[in-house]
Amino acid sequence: MKYQTISAALALLVNVSSASASLIAGDLPARAGEDGLGIDYAFQMYLDPSSGLVTENQAGPVGSKAWSDPSNINGSNGIPLGWTHTSVWGYIRLQTDANVQISLSPNGGDLVPAWSLWRGAENDGGNFHTYYQDAVPAWVDAAGFAHIDHVTTGPGPYSGQAATLSLFLTAGEYTIAIGGNDNNSAGHQANYSFSVNASPVPVPSAIYLFASTLAGFLAVRRKHAI
Repeated sequence: MKYQTISAALALLVNVSSASASLIAGDLPARAGEDGLGIDYAFQMYLDPSSGLVTENQAGPVGSKAWSDPSNINGSNGIPLGWTHTSVWGYIRLQTDANVQISLSPNGGDLVPAWSLWRGAENDGGNFHTYYQDAVPAWVDAAGFAHIDHVTTGPGPYSGQAATLSLFLTAGEYTIAIGGNDNNSAGHQANYSFSVNASPVPVPSAIYLFASTLAGFLAVRRKHAI
């Protein structure tokens, strides 16, 4: 019984689920306590990097001034507000803590890419025409919704560069707003390519040492039993 318990503990320690990723087009459905309104999500990404690197991609057109338009008032950090209804909004769900790389690039067009990332999801109530890219939008009231970061290659002109950031994120749900930040041309649709890479956080070496030592001990016990 003692060794069965040790074996079970070892299995729990070293066992990891398979890595997986999926993309769903369309808005996040209403969940318990939500009406399904709020942000109009264009896509949902579900990423589980438990046992290895996973990647998901999404592409389409977006407004060239969607993330920031100089005709709007400035936000708290001096960035003209973005347009809620011409930006592309995505829902991202991480099943485990992960090292993540987010990248938005032009895709055969002249997009000046920019994006903002928040922890949480806004799936209840309404929204408004504009939003803060560097803070929580004034119309968001979801508990725990928090701005994490934003990246832009703007405000133009077009350079062909991608807006990319690598960061550590804990398991949970996230919201991303994708758009253009081009002050040098008239507003138009521009194609983009968006990708998220998530890789598992390395397990501390002490845990590996414990696991390998315990595995060796169990192997010896099995050998003696035979």
